[in-house]
Amino acid sequence: MTGRNDMITIKGTMPVAEAVELQRLVDEGRPVKLTGKIVLSQEDSDTLTAIMNAETNDTVELLKIAGLDPATDLVYSNFEDVDWLDHDLAGYNFDGAKLSRGNFSRVKNIELMSYVGADIEDVIWPEGYVADNGAGD
Repeated sequence: MTGRNDMITIKGTMPVAEAVELQRLVDEGRPVKLTGKIVLSQEDSDTLTAIMNAETNDTVELLKIAGLDPATDLVYSNFEDVDWLDHDLAGYNFDGAKLSRGNFSRVKNIELMSYVGADIEDVIWPEGYVADNGAGD
């Protein structure tokens, strides 16, 4: 599995012995579980509430509710098993994202979206479309 190690920054305090043990587990590639209180701004809280209460499971609509920019905010994200329906994905940037088992068979302007280095295993593409994530596969 490939991924970015700089995706999440956590700031906080903990005893040195716990920090050393946490680093050891990370260095060994072992899973770690961190728990803690998350404080959201009112704007972020409102956005999260809107997403949770949305009466849709349409990923594009949920991305709009979240206020995400599809040209910049979707890289290295996980969109496994998503059916992109018949949306126009021109300008969407899925570089490095997990798109496996997704359904792109009905999307519009697929040739205008980017998915360089994305995981495209078992993706359903439009008929006749030749997928190329730049991985040289």
